[in-house]
Amino acid sequence: MVYIGNFEKKMEELEEDGKTCVIVAWKKKAIGIIAVADTLKNFPRRQ
Repeated sequence: MVYIGNFEKKMEELEEDGKTCVIVAWKKKAIGIIAVADTLKNFPRRQ
């Protein structure tokens, strides 16, 4: 179990923006967040 403390609100904001959050932890304490987003590109489909 990892205590996320003050990161919870920021994670909610990032997730509402469509990002996936990964918690970085050290000795059972969250020390950071990595937010990942998959941006859609407008490329023609290959055939």
